[in-house]
Amino acid sequence: NNIDAKKYPHNKFLNFIDRAKNSYQFPQDISAQGLGYEHILKLEIYEKYQRELRKSAAMDFGDLLMYAVNILDKFPEVRALYQRQIDYMMVDEFQDTNQIQYKFVRLLT
Repeated sequence: NNIDAKKYPHNKFLNFIDRAKNSYQFPQDISAQGLGYEHILKLEIYEKYQRELRKSAAMDFGDLLMYAVNILDKFPEVRALYQRQIDYMMVDEFQDTNQIQYKFVRLLT
């Protein structure tokens, strides 16, 4: 792609993707309507990144949480199976949990 690395360093895209995943937002959940070029570019990179992960049959850490939460959220029978196996759960550094981590814990307990 013809992206100016000085104007748009890679960490801008990585941070955007990380924030989206930590907020439980798949690319299709993020609207590009009425937003500026930089935001649309970040969203396009996020979409392409997810396509490349799928093509490689790979997941990053954010995907592990997002897809686990997605399964637990959409399939109550799966959620119930795991909930029956957990009597107690301890979360270290709970004050540092993000939205997706909190949702994961809540779905399991």
